Amino acid sequence: MYTWKTIPSSDYSIRTFKAYKNWTFESGSDVLLMIAEDTLIYNESNTIQLTSDFEYNKHSLYGQISASFYSLTDTQIAEGKRRLGTKAKIFSIPNEFIGDGIKTNSLSIIDGVSSVSYVDNASGSLMSGSTVVGDVFYNNGIIVYTDDATINNVFTGDWDINFKSTQTITEHEIFISVEKNEFNISKNPSALRTENQRWYTLPESDILEEQRVLVDAGIQYIRKRTELVNGDIIDFRYGSKVSTGISGGFEHYDISSSVDLTGSFLTPFVTTIGLYDDTNTLMAVAKLPRPIKIEPIMPINFIVRFDV
Repeated sequence: MYTWKTIPSSDYSIRTFKAYKNWTFESGSDVLLMIAEDTLIYNESNTIQLTSDFEYNKHSLYGQISASFYSLTDTQIAEGKRRLGTKAKIFSIPNEFIGDGIKTNSLSIIDGVSSVSYVDNASGSLMSGSTVVGDVFYNNGIIVYTDDATINNVFTGDWDINFKSTQTITEHEIFISVEKNEFNISKNPSALRTENQRWYTLPESDILEEQRVLVDAGIQYIRKRTELVNGDIIDFRYGSKVSTGISGGFEHYDISSSVDLTGSFLTPFVTTIGLYDDTNTLMAVAKLPRPIKIEPIMPINFIVRFDV
């Protein structure tokens, strides 16, 4: 059985929230550690083969970092200004691991040689204790170590980097109300009685056998006893096959199985909710954990949520 209902826009809401995931990478993993250097001229000797399929030039990398993140007037931050010296060490985290960006105050890098830990301070600086030693560009997955005094002695061996990625989740919520007079008619053929159907019998021929063609679908009634507005009674109730004289209709949804052998008196059960757009294209399907009975004496509300 299926049936349709238009959902008003007031019953459809969209909201977003942030989700975070912990990541840990070691040296030699997908996170790259590169050196940028402000040499006087471009020189092939500055090209470094970092992996079997990736190489970079220290001079070119310095120019890219300087142009992308540092200006001639320097960039103002909470701890003062970002400054790029003549050399930098750069961690580059692929976009597939940062999502919308690194979560602030979640980054830590541990130098395996010195066992010193470096963390971000939630405002874009890389800290060693209370000392600013570099910059963190959260949305780009770039960490730049810029401290001239120590740069030659850090990250010369193994290292670990830990951070939380950020992912924006969009939650769609649809409120579906089923009033007590809605969706409570069975589509089970045994629960319906058809009156005043008209058929036309086609004559036989050498080509075709005798065939019947429906010319009037007639009127379908639910098997129940109904009193019309004018006082007429339409009585299409079932008679019990167990106890002669007992009868019941579709309205007797609470009759026991001893009378309702076919289940046709019972109201429908909801097992699946389909969501369609304005062109009647199926966009989403919600499966209920258990069938929900639509009873004719009370309204029932459903809330469908899905994330994208």
